[in-house]
Amino acid sequence: MSHRDEHLDLCAAEALGVLTPSERRELELHLAEGCLECERARREFAGGTTVLGASAPQVAPPPILKNRVLMAARAHRKEEKAQADRAEYARHKKKDEEPAPAWKLPARVREPRSFAGTWGLAAAALILLAITMAFRFSREAALQVKLREERIAELEGTLNETLVKLGEEQRWTAVLASEGGRCGSFAPTPDNKLGVAGRYVYDPATKRAVIVLEKAGVPTDKDYELWAITPQGPASLGIAKAGADGVAVARIENVPDAASLKAFAVSLEASGGSPSKTAPAGPVVAVAGM
Repeated sequence: MSHRDEHLDLCAAEALGVLTPSERRELELHLAEGCLECERARREFAGGTTVLGASAPQVAPPPILKNRVLMAARAHRKEEKAQADRAEYARHKKKDEEPAPAWKLPARVREPRSFAGTWGLAAAALILLAITMAFRFSREAALQVKLREERIAELEGTLNETLVKLGEEQRWTAVLASEGGRCGSFAPTPDNKLGVAGRYVYDPATKRAVIVLEKAGVPTDKDYELWAITPQGPASLGIAKAGADGVAVARIENVPDAASLKAFAVSLEASGGSPSKTAPAGPVVAVAGM
């Protein structure tokens, strides 16, 4: 049995002592499942009834309660008169004489509660209702606070991620706008059967380069690999993956310095690139000199 708000009402009714047998069984079965929220509510209701009842300000009873008390008082007077009539009748009745009077004795009415007892029960019910509503409001408020905190944390995470991406974009924008930067275009080689073309921007100050390849779509079992050509030989700069439009953009860190960098090259390799990071395994299809 899962927890429901109705279980809090049963806890409040238990504190008032007005649970029916079936309601008591339902509450006991629910508590046997180990509901911590209802256990806490029972403690708060039990203590809150006494404390709040003692501290409640004196207020005038509602008109409906006044009417009920007056009606109960009138009924009580009728009952007393009926009892007096019955006693008078018993004193004058003789055995086997006189038939029973034709008039009907007044029906016995329920003895009314005293005004203080009735108002005290109503006040206790109102106090427990206030405790129940405050308890629910506190729980809802705590849930709202938790949701707001989670949303704030989510927004902060998104903001931090955006700032990181913005900073990264600014770093690479600085490469493109560098005053000492170098740029050039790739020239195709005789092995360039697929028509790949491209250009580069290189910043000697930061040793970063941006290489853009066009018409770089290849079969799934092939990849284009970028190379830096130096006097010591080729050095792999990684794989260039093209999007659906056939354009591949590579941002490269730690490019060899300008003194030793002689050219960029593009080779067509098996999927995953050349097994060696110092020599292409496939044909070189484009070269860009410095």
